[in-house]
Amino acid sequence: MTEAFNYHELFMNPTASAFIGRLDLDAQTRDTLDDATKKVKDRLRPFLKILAEKHGVDRQYSTPRFRLQGSAVYGTQNYPAHPPEQQVDADLGVYISASFMAATEQAPVRKPKASDLAKLYFEIVDRELRKLCREEGWDYAEGQKQNNKCCRIDLRRTGVAAHIDVPLYAAPDDQFVRLVESRKLAFEALSKSFASAALSMELDRERFWDELEVIVMASRDGRWDESDVQKAIQHFRDAMGNSGHPRILQRIWRFVKAWRDHVWRAGGGPSSVLLMETVSRIVSHLRQEGDDLLSCGRDDRILRQVFARLGSCLQEPVWVHWDRCPEDLNTRPAEERAAIAGEARRAASALERAACEETLNFAQVISLVRTVFGQRIPEDVRLIKLSRSPLAGFATGAMAGPFIQPSPQKRVQRTSGA
Repeated sequence: MTEAFNYHELFMNPTASAFIGRLDLDAQTRDTLDDATKKVKDRLRPFLKILAEKHGVDRQYSTPRFRLQGSAVYGTQNYPAHPPEQQVDADLGVYISASFMAATEQAPVRKPKASDLAKLYFEIVDRELRKLCREEGWDYAEGQKQNNKCCRIDLRRTGVAAHIDVPLYAAPDDQFVRLVESRKLAFEALSKSFASAALSMELDRERFWDELEVIVMASRDGRWDESDVQKAIQHFRDAMGNSGHPRILQRIWRFVKAWRDHVWRAGGGPSSVLLMETVSRIVSHLRQEGDDLLSCGRDDRILRQVFARLGSCLQEPVWVHWDRCPEDLNTRPAEERAAIAGEARRAASALERAACEETLNFAQVISLVRTVFGQRIPEDVRLIKLSRSPLAGFATGAMAGPFIQPSPQKRVQRTSGA
């Protein structure tokens, strides 16, 4: 189809009105999360050190390490579309030495002492975080709100729509001792610095975590389960590097997540990891066919191409290979997958109409884009441009060929959230 309108500047422009800027956390939310995260670290560090040393852990292994994970690591953290029902999710992983475990993969699951320690791990963290919440006026998840895999602090009473999840991990001694706690991770730098040299430096600095070959996550019921959190981080970091345009891919991930949050107000939409993986595969597939989509310089065109294929991806299983077992990221029943795919196809149709329907005026173009991404798309007709170049046409929507998912790759890994 021939393109009539260019609406790239709705998403990206030098002013504060751009959609990408409206997805950023406001100063109050960012500062509250930073302050709360620091207080969690300061409260847990001495108590977990005591716990480790009471169980015979050598001093060099006894001090816990902390690491931001999920969307804060990938640089894809968005302010929610519908606060306070939706919240910013900060994921702060706590890592202790696994010197109490035998050096085998099955030991965490089978050893009673390890089971007891997993429960004790949660008990001491629950106790200290509960005290901290009382002191700070935060809410601590209890009862039915409690998660078997993490502790949760709800910051809503501070006036921000945010919470902190605290999953608990252990790592082998020889790997743990090499860890250096870092308050700035590679993907945090991606969201703050446009300099390619700085980007490369931060990616290299993040790689010390790659030495964690085995990570196990504690559960409240006493289980230790091998975690894929580091392998997922490695995979998406590699996806950004291999794309040739890491900042643009990161931005498209954020836009697709914003679509999800706009459509599924009460939750229940596709997971962030599923969306990031499918978008990465679409971009990689097109690049292999000679279409370096991310180099076009137009976020509107990129999104049209991505959404033209997203529905097909979300209707089918999305297999990844983690450790020794392949896993499907899209495990919903077929009818639910079809409903989600239908929403993606409706979005693709709206974006295509906004670009190609010549009878529209500029305000109607914006209105169509808003049906996809919500009210944070700026209502400024000056951001819409005519685009009638004969070279502007390209296949999207019904004209786009079917997307063939690549076979699972060993380094493609699932994680609990992004």
